[in-house]
Amino acid sequence: MSERLLPLSPELNGDTLVAYLNKHIDDVKHACDLDVSWAYIRAVIDDVRVISATRELGEIRIEYRYDYTAHCACKNLDASDFYTDQLSCKILEGNIVLPKFVPQERSTFEEF
Repeated sequence: MSERLLPLSPELNGDTLVAYLNKHIDDVKHACDLDVSWAYIRAVIDDVRVISATRELGEIRIEYRYDYTAHCACKNLDASDFYTDQLSCKILEGNIVLPKFVPQERSTFEEF
């Protein structure tokens, strides 16, 4: 499935919209870039949550945060941190359209 539809009530806005999206975080995660390999190859995501959401005409902007940790087999090298990012989704027929996140294909074409 390439996208998920999440029903959106017209009265949801601000904090109530954030709470609603956090209640349905598994659907929201479907559209998020949750690749933490940039931080460390052994990093894993501990928590994902929506921290803000704004509705505009036919679109919703979602800001999310994820916490991650990296266990490096040596206590003084272990790390934990967080990262925030955002995504925009269309609102179509009373639903938030959450597209599946597809990472850009990595290319080394320009390196040679």
